[in-house]
Amino acid sequence: MKVNVLPVASMRCGCSDEVSGRRLGGRCGRLTEVGHGSWYFAVQVVEASGRPERVRRGGFASAEAARCAGRELLIAEVDGPLSAGCTVGQWLRYWLSVVGVRLRPTTHRAYRDHVRLHLVSYLGRVKLAELSRQDVTRMFVALGRRRNRYGQPISASTLERIRATLRAALNHAVREDLIPSNPAQGVR
Repeated sequence: MKVNVLPVASMRCGCSDEVSGRRLGGRCGRLTEVGHGSWYFAVQVVEASGRPERVRRGGFASAEAARCAGRELLIAEVDGPLSAGCTVGQWLRYWLSVVGVRLRPTTHRAYRDHVRLHLVSYLGRVKLAELSRQDVTRMFVALGRRRNRYGQPISASTLERIRATLRAALNHAVREDLIPSNPAQGVR
């Protein structure tokens, strides 16, 4: 993932416009009050597919804390030596490059599609060492609510194949001593 813009910090809140019901965000008049709102950072990144994406996180007490968190996210997104501090997205891309040489082309394509379409979008920014069974469960609950291009829910067999892909990738991370156990192991 390539970085386009350094972190920008701004103050935002959750207040809503009384007429439209839309969030005011950075336009709230009460942001000058002490204790109202929190600091956010925003960064612009380019996904591996070439598509630009804005990442925004909030809840920070100061502008400097928000900028620091933004810089940490950018450092984690830069491809480099993999460690337990890497993100799940970085690990999955690395894992695909390693296992691709010993898989059938159709299996590798299915793994690549699961990673690209489902796993990175839900878990990609979570640090590998911090990935929990709850994160994996939440992802599968969200996937279970999604509809395919025909308006039908994703089938149970497809969800199981996605889980098998994630489980295989995380088993490899366990073998590399990056994580102590596989959080996808007991998820149904």
